[in-house]
Amino acid sequence: MEELKRVVSVPFKKTLATSLSEKDFEYSLAFDLKWFSPKIASKVKEKALEAGFLILKAGVLVPGFDVESIRVPHAFKPSENFLENSDRSGEKVQVKEKNFL
Repeated sequence: MEELKRVVSVPFKKTLATSLSEKDFEYSLAFDLKWFSPKIASKVKEKALEAGFLILKAGVLVPGFDVESIRVPHAFKPSENFLENSDRSGEKVQVKEKNFL
């Protein structure tokens, strides 16, 4: 869960913002930082909302913790399986595509 908190804090630290739109948060993870695909960035946002690390207020995301208290190493990049590690039940988190026919 600590790595998820670190990942969530980076877009706020990078922009020095106290709130971000959902699209700006996902855009930061996927395109600015190039850490995830847009679909995985959305999954990260959902996981952070479930864990209480992000709160949706008046249509914008605000951190559910003190972002400034989180130390992010200079060359930090999330591990490949960090979503699996942040799952409280220990089960693997799978991102599934829906088939629209």
